[in-house]
Order: sequence, then C-alpha cells, then structure tokens
Amino acid sequence: MQLAIADWSHMELTRRLVAFSTANGWSAIPHMSFTYEPDVTDLMEVYESMRDGFAAKYGHRLTVNTLMLKILAEGIKLAPRMNASINLPKDIDPATYDVEFIMHDSIDVAVPCHLPADATLSLIMRDCGNKSFAVLSAMALPAFSALMHG
Repeated sequence: MQLAIADWSHMELTRRLVAFSTANGWSAIPHMSFTYEPDVTDLMEVYESMRDGFAAKYGHRLTVNTLMLKILAEGIKLAPRMNASINLPKDIDPATYDVEFIMHDSIDVAVPCHLPADATLSLIMRDCGNKSFAVLSAMALPAFSALMHG
C-alpha cells in the first residue's frame, strides 16, 4: 500500500503563517507539558452547585472553561516556576552555562479554540491569577462567543 502525499502547495496564507509561527515557536521557545487524568466527579458536582447561583448573581453563566482557567491560575501560583521562561542564548556551552529563570508576575493562559472551517485559534487570557471567577467569566464568554459566532 502506498501512502498519498499531501499537496501543501495550495495551503491558505493563514495556515502557512500559523504553521511558520508554530514551528518557529517550538524551536525557539522552551516548552513543557504534563498529562494527568484526574477523577473530576467531585469537581463537577461543586461546579454544578455553583453554576445557578453564579448566573443569578453576575448575570452570566460560569462555564467549565472559566473554572479551569481559575484552577490552572491557582495551581501556577503554588508552582511559580511553571510560569517562568528560561533565558538561554543560542551561542552557549550548555555544560558551563548557568540557566537563568525569568519569573513572570502575570499568569497568561492560551486557550485553543476550534473554529468553523476546521481552523484553530488560541485566545490569550491575560493575568488570570489576579482575576475572580466573575471577571474571568466576563472576559471569556464574549471572547469565545465572538470566535464561534463571528
């Protein structure tokens, strides 16, 4: 069986720019990832108990995305090196270079959003660590809605 070769010559300009930027970022910016599959049954029960009262109090709903932004921000506060970048010049000897961590005060979270026409765009939610559920929700809902509904 022979695999078909994709024709990339007609890739839209937007996709080319995103591909270039992503490839450049992965090679130039340190990244880390972590995978953990928790049992969120209790968390979802707490979320469901908060949801209706939140909507009545603030006039808009609390979403799972907003809940996760807040949980992530609070977790990063407990492990601040997760919100750091590394200053690593290209022309160095790794054996002798002392790594410099640049600690960031603002917890900015990129939230990938799937758009119509099979496109993806990341929203950057700024300073999540200093915002309440109400403020995060007020920021997130219009941004997500604008992306999804134009």
